[in-house]
Amino acid sequence: MFRLQNSIKHIRQYTRQFNSLVDVRPDILDLLKANKPIVALESTIISHGMPYPQNVQTAQEVEDIVRNQGSIPATIAILNGRIKVGLSDEHFEVLGKGSKNVPTVKTSRRDLAYVLSKGLNGGTTVSATSLIANSVGIDIFATGGIGGVHRDFDKTLDISADLTELGRSSMAIVSSGVKSILDIPKTLEYLETQGVCVTTYGTDEKDFPAFFSRKSGFKAPYNINSPIEAAKLIITSKTLNLNSSILIAVPVPEEYAMNGKDIDAAIEDALQNAKSSNIQGKEITPYLLSVIGKITNNQSLNTNIALIKNNARVAAQIAVELSKIKQNIQPNEAHYALPNHIKNAVVPVVVGGSILDMKCIIEDDQVKLDGATYRTKFLPNSGGGVGRNMAEGLCKLHGQVKFISKIGNDKNGEILKSLLSADCQECLEIDAEQSTATCIIVLDKAGDSKITLANMDIHQSIDSSMIRKYEQVLRSAPIVIFDANIPIDSMGTILELCKKYNKPAFFEPTDMRLATKPFTLPKELIKQIKFTSPNIYELDAIAVHLGCETLLQNDDINIEDLFQDNIMLEKVKKSSELLAEYIDNVIITLGPLGVLLTRKNTPADFKFFDTNLRYNETQSAKSDLQHRFYWAKQLSGIVNVSGAGDSFCVGFITAMLKALEESVCFSVGMECAKAAIQSPKAVPNKYFDRNHECFNQPIKYKIV
Repeated sequence: MFRLQNSIKHIRQYTRQFNSLVDVRPDILDLLKANKPIVALESTIISHGMPYPQNVQTAQEVEDIVRNQGSIPATIAILNGRIKVGLSDEHFEVLGKGSKNVPTVKTSRRDLAYVLSKGLNGGTTVSATSLIANSVGIDIFATGGIGGVHRDFDKTLDISADLTELGRSSMAIVSSGVKSILDIPKTLEYLETQGVCVTTYGTDEKDFPAFFSRKSGFKAPYNINSPIEAAKLIITSKTLNLNSSILIAVPVPEEYAMNGKDIDAAIEDALQNAKSSNIQGKEITPYLLSVIGKITNNQSLNTNIALIKNNARVAAQIAVELSKIKQNIQPNEAHYALPNHIKNAVVPVVVGGSILDMKCIIEDDQVKLDGATYRTKFLPNSGGGVGRNMAEGLCKLHGQVKFISKIGNDKNGEILKSLLSADCQECLEIDAEQSTATCIIVLDKAGDSKITLANMDIHQSIDSSMIRKYEQVLRSAPIVIFDANIPIDSMGTILELCKKYNKPAFFEPTDMRLATKPFTLPKELIKQIKFTSPNIYELDAIAVHLGCETLLQNDDINIEDLFQDNIMLEKVKKSSELLAEYIDNVIITLGPLGVLLTRKNTPADFKFFDTNLRYNETQSAKSDLQHRFYWAKQLSGIVNVSGAGDSFCVGFITAMLKALEESVCFSVGMECAKAAIQSPKAVPNKYFDRNHECFNQPIKYKIV
């Protein structure tokens, strides 16, 4: 078995031989000595893979994913003739932007001596990163795809240095196979010649992935299904002292995978372009990837980013289990043993606004808009925006979510980003042209809002083209949630895609002034909205837009008297019935009273989703509607009501996606609303775990 002494001896040997050329970040060196989990990352993705600032953003997000899995990222690069193992933010910027004074070279094994001797910068390829990581004692390396045998090899004799390096460096490399611009069967043959162990990950059929697509048409010799299996394979290889690498081929997540025929056609076109432009050598791969990106309208780039992030996640999990073995800690097999319908499930998608909320309380009694200065108490900034709140909440309770939104390249955007897990940021884009949406809320001493100042212009850039870019994400989602902050055209595109792939949509109206937006679309698109959750003011705005008499005879409604006021109750029911002609499930939030559901007549043990996460359509006649009122418990210790509705939806959706009964879904929703009300934040730091009683106890209701 691999021993700690061997690791320390290896590091001492590295120190003697490479100390004059290599800078290992001190924290990484300490972790190496303690056999802690570390994942090496390459840097050509920064220097030659993508445009700035997307290159730096993606690389830093990949590092965040590694950290979130319990490992430490060690991005490797060359700066001013020094090998760096572990980069700073400044290093990322230098590599990402480039330097006028110091050229940045795409650096493989053959280039290392030249780049170092000339004092240049270098983005390290798979071969150079493997060599350096192996030299300092890092065992695991995550990348997108390795190089291979090029097409037309018989004419060019072009074989990537990655392959020979894998034959002599003792590394475990997690990638999505080899780039599909290469000759995959010849590459697999060459890897066998080099003594490289090739295994797929999580696919019992052993289908070797083709980078952009999940299957290449060729098989790997082996397959492993968990980080623990991978860690045992790595430790056994090191015990045997084989001194060759293991290639762990992880298919791209299904929602990002491209159609094999489409990508093959794009590759053929790109190869012809390269040939006519006389592009050769190490320039051909970045050239081909760039051309393919243009041909596929950037879908290939999105796939590339998704698979790199997924590979980093898998590599980090393997690193954690490998560290446990080295430290003689018993691995927990059950940790990775998820039920098949959950393990293979895709995640819900939220599309909506990201807003930074700034609140202040005026402490003087009399307030006038007269230019005077008032004594004011400023509250801590917090995340806002219905879509953002629901995405953060679903991350915390459901566990996984894709959030499609935009923030600015500014401090406010950084604050919002820090509130979301790395998983939730994969579809969160940074707009360098606009500032992050910001809302300044001025409250009086009683806590009532007196004036709200907001800049929401960035939400208009969440346009149809952005939605279509994530078509594959929407296609794989069990449900698509969107708020009213986004443009009407974007709503139409979401509903078109939901209709195309038979996915239910959940519309959160957000504000009475925005609530009617989707109801200007064609009726066949509106009907793709299967759930909506208006409060009574938003319901009224929608109903009036659809031709119903207004509920509001003045500016306020005493909701607590609703069930004593038969006239008002009948108006609410009539409004919800009108809305139910379009939407299956109208969920009216009634503040401290509870929630009123209007839907086609089905029992309270009805399940909105089946165990395969497919939405259950009802067969009742349109006129056969029922109103079920689920009442809320009376609460004390109310701190904040601003996020109660968003958190209710988080709980309701989470329970739906567990295929729980209607009445239990409302139970979980109410419990989440309670957690939000008792928290100073719109989204509490934590809701509760999956063992909470609300997941098993139906909530009481009455038919009204």
